[in-house]
Amino acid sequence: MTTIQTTMLNTTNNTSKSCFGGYCCSFSSRCRGHHHHDQNHHHRRRRRRRECAVVTRTTRTTINASSSFSSSSSSSSRREHKEQRQQQQQQQFLTAKQREKIKLRKREEREFFLKEVEAAKTGGEVLSGARSHGRCLPDQESELFPRETVENERRDLFTTYDDVEVKVDSESTTISSPTAVRRLSESSLAVHDKAVVTNVEKRMGLTELTPIQKHAIPLAMSGLDLVCSAHTGSGKTLAFAIPAVEIALKRKAEKRESAAMTTSTSSNEEERDNTDATTKTIATISTPCQPSVVILAPTRELARQIYLDVRKVCFDTGLRVACAHGGENCKPQLEHIAFGPEILVCTPGRLLDFCDDEYVDLREVRLLVLDEADRMLDLGFEPQLRDLLGNRGKIPTEENGRQTLLFSATFSPKVLTLASKYTRPSPYRARISVGRVGALARGVTQKLVEVVKTNATDEKEPKEYKFPLLLEAIESRNKSDEKTMVFCKQVKTAIWLKERLSSMSSSSSDSDSDLKKKITVEALHGDLTQGARVRTLEAFRDGKISLLVATDVASRGLDIPLVEHVINFDLPTDKRDFEEYVHRLGRTARAGKKGTSTSLYVAGFEDEVGNGPIYKQLRNAFMESGESLPDWFQNERNSSKNGSNDDDKEDDKTCHSREQGEENKVVDLVVVVVEVAIGAAIGVVVVAAAVVVAVVAVRVRREGEDTNAAND
Repeated sequence: MTTIQTTMLNTTNNTSKSCFGGYCCSFSSRCRGHHHHDQNHHHRRRRRRRECAVVTRTTRTTINASSSFSSSSSSSSRREHKEQRQQQQQQQFLTAKQREKIKLRKREEREFFLKEVEAAKTGGEVLSGARSHGRCLPDQESELFPRETVENERRDLFTTYDDVEVKVDSESTTISSPTAVRRLSESSLAVHDKAVVTNVEKRMGLTELTPIQKHAIPLAMSGLDLVCSAHTGSGKTLAFAIPAVEIALKRKAEKRESAAMTTSTSSNEEERDNTDATTKTIATISTPCQPSVVILAPTRELARQIYLDVRKVCFDTGLRVACAHGGENCKPQLEHIAFGPEILVCTPGRLLDFCDDEYVDLREVRLLVLDEADRMLDLGFEPQLRDLLGNRGKIPTEENGRQTLLFSATFSPKVLTLASKYTRPSPYRARISVGRVGALARGVTQKLVEVVKTNATDEKEPKEYKFPLLLEAIESRNKSDEKTMVFCKQVKTAIWLKERLSSMSSSSSDSDSDLKKKITVEALHGDLTQGARVRTLEAFRDGKISLLVATDVASRGLDIPLVEHVINFDLPTDKRDFEEYVHRLGRTARAGKKGTSTSLYVAGFEDEVGNGPIYKQLRNAFMESGESLPDWFQNERNSSKNGSNDDDKEDDKTCHSREQGEENKVVDLVVVVVEVAIGAAIGVVVVAAAVVVAVVAVRVRREGEDTNAAND
């Protein structure tokens, strides 16, 4: 707009110069003494100015019209323009050297990937690329299924959840819904691969299925979309991993048959294509990574765990699995992708990057799994999901044959909205609820410890009062090698606790010699590098660390064996975050085992400190599990520490919301009145401008008539 207006102003100036240059009686000696010529020249100059003004107004009107047209475009186009502007702004903050460095890194990664693709094509005894360095080799049974672990993990999961109520909401009429199965080998569908059954029942030792598994697996194998919720630690991973492997095997067989038919019918054409392909450069080779199954997880740790479980299920089936997540160099992940995996486990951000760089082609996806869907939305991954299912990822829509499975321990209204967007309608969708949505895992013994401030005038932070209580909880462990997880709300608290506990372990005092032998501590939080997080988790799994201090980055989905004690150093301070309490306790008592949780409770409603907002939910959690509450907690409801009771607070909040709603209505009315007044004022200004224009036009016309009369 600015450029066009400037051009028109320059045109006006040039016209003025042609009017004045050499002909104006005020500046040219040629016009002096010639009054008649002076009048004619002023008339021509006035007419040319009016013509230039008309052109300028017309141009501005056109520009404004185009602007209003662009502003009335669809919301999707506006969103695309906004994203493009954001990308451009991000690029503006990068220096030329940084942009060149990024281009160089991208070029290097591309060349590395294409070399790995060529190396992956060479089979037999010739090892090249990643395999020559001992990577990307077939899994070994002794590594995936340690014998001692199998014996320790062999347990009867079905009896643990046998009396849990299961609700299956399926209205499918086009697909016959199969009945639940107790064992994988007894499935009525009779489509399970023998290797899969052997891996699950013999190598993993899971002879009987949990409720979520016995209902979800047959429904998923029948082709329905699923929205599933179950207790944490009840086997949700295998509930989608087994169908994922079966669908990938089926799709691989279909591709093999299709390739065989194509080879037999068009051998001559393939010979010509192969001849032409030899002339192509390496940069034109398409990616071999065209997975038929994509499993999305919200965190890197959960993605790696799912990756390990899927590898166990598909062992000795000929399928390949790859894992892609952020936080580390992408080259090791590109090595696995170069082999063309049928199943891809990843986080949304890294998957989008690989799609943009054309390392992954998602147009062949037949099954999409969203694990911990509520956490994915809480972390803000909805735009990435929209992009993956849009033009960037190009995952097939549900109308084109894509099947979608959503799993989580808790389901919020946002997740149900997500399910309605990305799953098929009711006849092709089933919902499975095992127990109460958001319920605690069975086998957890809950304990509450009151945090009391001994001195009201003391300015110590709450963590100083909690620390001695934490030590008491650690000392109450049944075994010295018992694994314990301590959850904190903030990263700085986790770092502080790790340093305090480590300093106690390194102390030379003999009074705490028993405690020192028990404490081997590390911290796990979001500020650590991915390598440090992986090493910490592996050390905790292997028993090298007996106590892990963590933030909520470790509260979801992680299956760490033999965790017998969970300590909530910081309980949630907002009732909307109470589900984190459920997920934290889910790190113990997994898959039928027993566990204990100890929570440090701070009375009151102080911001970011008091746990009063979750009083009612915490009480319900104890009542649901049939455990008794301490007397001090039962009296907490009517005590001065908590103020009025929960019902009064809810009423106050309801009244406050109503008052706020009335105030909002008044504000909206005032805004409408102001807008009407502004519109009326603008209308008056427009009318006045039109009157002025009409008066000027009449005056100009009269002057023209007077001039013509004088000339006559």
